[in-house]
Amino acid sequence: MDRDEFPVPSFTKDELVYLQNLMDGERRSWFNYKMELLECGRDAAEAEHRYEMAKSLRNKVYHLGGRDTLAPGEEYAEQRWWDQRHDY
Repeated sequence: MDRDEFPVPSFTKDELVYLQNLMDGERRSWFNYKMELLECGRDAAEAEHRYEMAKSLRNKVYHLGGRDTLAPGEEYAEQRWWDQRHDY
């Protein structure tokens, strides 16, 4: 490998699912923490930043696997083959 060339990332389906689940949990945790801070009347700017970062990374990981993060879940007839498994 040349130090001036970036490697082309490739992931197995298991690796992508693992990363998706990891980022789902990270996003959920930061959102819950942000809401707790807001309920207590404390500054949640850092938690908001971390939440948005986790959400952005999560969306990128989902798209790596060909999944649409805004598409409806499996129970909807209009679901496309790249849609995710849940609705939000």
